[in-house]
Amino acid sequence: MKRIMTTVVTAAALLTVAGCSSQEDTRGNAASPADRSKAVMAVAVTYQQAMMDHDWTHVCQMQTSQQRFGRTVQECVAAYSPHHSAAPSESPDAIASPAPESTVTATSNAADSLGPVTAEPPIDVPGNSEHPAGTGVMVMFTAEGTESSRTYRYALRLVRSGGTWQVDQRETVFDSDIAHGDPVRTALGKTQ
Repeated sequence: MKRIMTTVVTAAALLTVAGCSSQEDTRGNAASPADRSKAVMAVAVTYQQAMMDHDWTHVCQMQTSQQRFGRTVQECVAAYSPHHSAAPSESPDAIASPAPESTVTATSNAADSLGPVTAEPPIDVPGNSEHPAGTGVMVMFTAEGTESSRTYRYALRLVRSGGTWQVDQRETVFDSDIAHGDPVRTALGKTQ
């Protein structure tokens, strides 16, 4: 059942990425804010789910060139592959507090110990010296262990590119970011 749910959510999100989430419908009418919000959240959940599943092809296809550090999609996939020492980790440096409810979820099929990915409603985020203005979304999931559980949170900056939403930045959301009251903007406002 988990695989079916993941497939359905992923398919819907990929249709969104493929252009069905355009700001205008087929008649040229502007998409409603609720439709835009759902589309952005679906892309964010799909991206995080691909990260958890180590589906590097989808991860790289959903990233801007800047997020891939100028690499092609194929070079990006090779950099994430297990034989490469820079493969990403899903272990942030701090334990986050429990996640609030959300309407967009996907269920992990990579490991039974990982809960569903959820997303909070998107917000507009300003640009900075390294990233353009875009839409910020916090995605989260809980890893269930035998003795404890941990909730992981990430802030994603999504930007429109060629009619699709792409991830331009992904940052860990720490408890200190949450304490500021605006965790997505705080996390995405940090520059290297």
